[in-house]
Amino acid sequence: MISKISVEPASLLNEMLMCPYSLKYLSENGMQPSDPGVRGEHHDGCGMAFSKNGSLEIHKRSRDNAWDESYQQVARTATSTVFIAHNRLASKGLEMTEQGAHPFVLSAAGKTFALCHNGGVRNYMEEAQQLQTSDSYIFLRELIDPSGGNDQEAIFRRLSRIARECAYNSLCAYLITDDELYAWRIYSMSDTEKIPGFEKYYTLYMSMRNNSVVFSSEPLDDSPWMLLENNTFLHLRSNGTSLSVNYRSI
Repeated sequence: MISKISVEPASLLNEMLMCPYSLKYLSENGMQPSDPGVRGEHHDGCGMAFSKNGSLEIHKRSRDNAWDESYQQVARTATSTVFIAHNRLASKGLEMTEQGAHPFVLSAAGKTFALCHNGGVRNYMEEAQQLQTSDSYIFLRELIDPSGGNDQEAIFRRLSRIARECAYNSLCAYLITDDELYAWRIYSMSDTEKIPGFEKYYTLYMSMRNNSVVFSSEPLDDSPWMLLENNTFLHLRSNGTSLSVNYRSI
C-alpha cells in the first residue's frame, strides 16, 4: 500500500504505475506474509482514494477485475494533494468482493475519512464475516466517532487503545481526509518468535521529494527510503503552501 501528501496537486501516475516497484508491480510481486522472502500476487482486490474539490473520490475493484483498464486510467490521469492506494491479500475467511477491498470510507460530522490497512485484527473478524466486509472496516469504525471529535488527539487516543486491547498481527495503516494524512506502523510483539517475520513484512517506508511525502509498504525505487520504527504515528497536513508534520510514538 502507498500514500502521498503534497503541497500542490500532484499526479498519482509515478507511484501507481511508473516507479520500478510501483503499486501495480507490487500487486504481482509483493512480499508474502507467511515468508517475506517469497514474492507473489496480491490480487484479492485493489483500491485508491484521493482528495478532489474538497471531498474524497474512491475507486475500488474486486478480485475479479483488480487493476483493470478503467482503474489504471484513473491512476494515469488523477491529480491530488493527498491519496492512498492498496493491493489486497485477503485474510482467510473473508470475501474477495469490491465491498471488502480497501480503502474503507466513513463520514462523520461532515468530514470523510478513508483507511487502508495491512494486517489482521482478530477481535473484528467475526463481525467482518457477518457483514461480508473486512476487519479493516471495523478497525476504521473504531477509530472514527460518527458524532465528531475526530481530531489528531482523538484518533491517536483511540488507536492507542486498540493497540493495547486487541489481538492483531499488524495495525499498519494510512488514514486520510481531504487535507490530512495519518500513517502509522504498529505490529504485534506479543509473540517473540514472530517478531522477525513481522519486522520484515509489516513495514512502512517514507521518502520526502518534490514538496511531498510518500509512504509505502515497500520502497518504490532504489533511492534512499527511511523505514519507520515500530509504534510510529505520523500526522501530516497540507495547507496549500506547506506541509506540517507531527510525529510521536504509540
